[in-house]
Amino acid sequence: MQLITADPRSLKDNPDRSRQSKSSPQSDALLCASIRAIGVVQPPIVKLDPEGGNSYVIVFGHRRAAQAIAADLLEIPCCWPIPPTISAPCSPLRRTSPANR
Repeated sequence: MQLITADPRSLKDNPDRSRQSKSSPQSDALLCASIRAIGVVQPPIVKLDPEGGNSYVIVFGHRRAAQAIAADLLEIPCCWPIPPTISAPCSPLRRTSPANR
């Protein structure tokens, strides 16, 4: 994962978002107050927009991005999975048994 910064207003909502339930106004107000006081603690996870351009689509963290906008933040940290490349070095996976942990 790579940590990037982005304007929360420029992030696009994912139409296939996994959360189906609505949050309560009280929990949104609490999250907004927390973000306003200390910032975004757990950055949203984003991916490049499949339609092209330099924009990102939110994978996880829609509420955090929305409440960052409500808190008038100009930039927030976001986690962006680094796409694998052919030239990227591979580290071998090592399996450990429970006794070796």
